[in-house]
Amino acid sequence: MKDLAHTPPTVELLLDYLEGRLSADEARWVSQQVESEPFYQEALQGLKQALAEDPDHARSRAQRYRDLMRQRFQEGASAASASTNWWQARGWQIAAAILLLLLPALYFLQRPPLEERLAQQHLRPYQASSLRGGTEASTAETYIAALLAYQQEAYADAIAQFETFLAHPEAAEGLRQPAQLHLGISYLLNGQAREAVDPLSRVLGQNDPRYNDDARWYLAWAYLQSDRDTEALELFSLLAQKPNPHREAAQEVWEALRADG
Repeated sequence: MKDLAHTPPTVELLLDYLEGRLSADEARWVSQQVESEPFYQEALQGLKQALAEDPDHARSRAQRYRDLMRQRFQEGASAASASTNWWQARGWQIAAAILLLLLPALYFLQRPPLEERLAQQHLRPYQASSLRGGTEASTAETYIAALLAYQQEAYADAIAQFETFLAHPEAAEGLRQPAQLHLGISYLLNGQAREAVDPLSRVLGQNDPRYNDDARWYLAWAYLQSDRDTEALELFSLLAQKPNPHREAAQEVWEALRADG
């Protein structure tokens, strides 16, 4: 078996896994990594679709995934010393991710301190959804590249990729709503709250129960950060009144904003 303990899975390793080229121990290790990390699940889905649609060229077309995955792990690996294992290096990545989550607070420098505190406490990235539905290989690559950029918190790149995907006439209908949702959240977390309003409103306008609560939650924050406090309060109030994953946080934000007047 290859020495994989200190090495994150690569695109080549995922392709070998899909094509059955690994030993039983290696395949078991890759399977464990995929199960423990949504990032690998997304990449594996995209590579599996690429293999199914064009097996002869799947490896050459995987360069985009390869570059993104290499970029994802380079910083954590270089920060670790020679004696530090890969899992310790991930600690640096986690610390960096926590700092990046606080960047949207810079938008609030001229806003009331209460809203800054609430955003730091409650506003977190949406967990990227899995690839669903059939789509053309080229648009599948764009969608996966957008998700990878989103999970790396490279929100400007994610915005460009999601917009490219949504502009493509062959983009699968089943992926348009999650793409719109991710696009809106990318704008929001990139400090572009006003631009986030339109894609999030589009998702909410579809009235799809799979995405309604998440779209309403992030749209409320987009309104709040765009000085549209009345509309933000309405959405936070609605979320606080019915069962949903954001109910408790929405109740706390709504009460704090109401108390602040």
